[in-house]
Amino acid sequence: MDSILVVPGNEQEYSLVMQLLKKMKITATPMRKEREERVFKRMTVEELRAEVNQSIEDAKAGRVYTQEEVKQHIEQWRR
Repeated sequence: MDSILVVPGNEQEYSLVMQLLKKMKITATPMRKEREERVFKRMTVEELRAEVNQSIEDAKAGRVYTQEEVKQHIEQWRR
């Protein structure tokens, strides 16, 4: 089963989505507010450039994961 991320804009939208999912007998897992803010934190251009440069340096130094390793990590998160 696929996962879908829905980010309602306000409490009314949240309530509507949750009611709809309940009627459809679909289990919803609400995200905690702290995690939502961390996931969707806006970055400045300078922060983005620093992240990109760090990623390039990590790749050059061999600090990378294979696609299969990433899939394994994701599966562990779901448990």
